[in-house]
Amino acid sequence: MPERIKVYALKLVVSAAITAKFRSGGATDLEGAQSYAANGGVTESVQPPAILFGTAAGESLDLVLSGGTAAGRVSYWSDDAT
Repeated sequence: MPERIKVYALKLVVSAAITAKFRSGGATDLEGAQSYAANGGVTESVQPPAILFGTAAGESLDLVLSGGTAAGRVSYWSDDAT
């Protein structure tokens, strides 16, 4: 059975002013684009089993940046398609 990626925490720091968004499978936006100033970023988390967002079953988790570079971490688990 295909699995989903379920994100419960993330940290993102950017080097330049950019927009960033997460996608499921490279085509489906999981949230709208977020704008970050140079050297800005975000930290978010929830207590599992709650999730911030998740992919569709069998799809990759992609981070799309408008330019520049980003560093950070994504904490997740994968499970069946529920």
